[in-house]
Amino acid sequence: MLRMLVVALTLAVSAAAACAPQTTPGYDPDRLSEGRMEALVAGPIEHVRAGDLDRGIAELEQLRSAVKGADAAAALLRADIDESFGVLVDTEGQTEGPAALRAAAVPFLKRAVGEYRGAFGPAHPEVALALQSWADVLRAVDPIANLENMRSAYCDAFRIRLAALGPDSAETGSALAEVMRLAPPGTVDAAALRSLDRSRPLKSGSPPLPPALTRDVLAMLEWLRGRVSADRQSRDEIYRTLAGNPRFAALCPATPADR
Repeated sequence: MLRMLVVALTLAVSAAAACAPQTTPGYDPDRLSEGRMEALVAGPIEHVRAGDLDRGIAELEQLRSAVKGADAAAALLRADIDESFGVLVDTEGQTEGPAALRAAAVPFLKRAVGEYRGAFGPAHPEVALALQSWADVLRAVDPIANLENMRSAYCDAFRIRLAALGPDSAETGSALAEVMRLAPPGTVDAAALRSLDRSRPLKSGSPPLPPALTRDVLAMLEWLRGRVSADRQSRDEIYRTLAGNPRFAALCPATPADR
């Protein structure tokens, strides 16, 4: 059984190498499909669905430890394993299993963020996608206790997407909408906040902006369009641009965690 597991992981590392940043400069938000997630963690998630979370976690850790190497491909595979398990455990908590399962997903989604940074570098849209997944579950578990981590994650996701994808990307707009939703009192119009679309983040193939984004989000993106060059400024230049906007500085005052 272990031999089969190692062989499968060796093949998976080879597949991950094809997706590693050194060979694939592009970004596909659907790279980690639901089918791939199910395949990566089939054994662990089966235990979770059978009601044995502890056994599922133990098998997951064995699965991760069987991935050898410190290169980007191995880091990417470990990240995908953690992300897949976290997402699927959270899904079980939303549907069939106890609500406490959603909290059990948090540490795996958080660990995946660091692993994606190791695989892609700190400013890649894959990192932003992982940050938003982690923050979404934090909000579902306890939005009050997790407020600062949520705000930091959504702010970092927005900064990364702005620099990598530009202000016209639906993913950039989605992250900015989450930032606005967590705005400190008095920073964003309350009525506008209530009108925010609470659907999951849009895929890159969706229209440039969801229709329910507030006028504040639209105004911020319009301001950014005039200040973010079409040929993509450096990340530090983007961050300095944002810091120069007092409204954004009030929304995301902390130094980005990925710098």
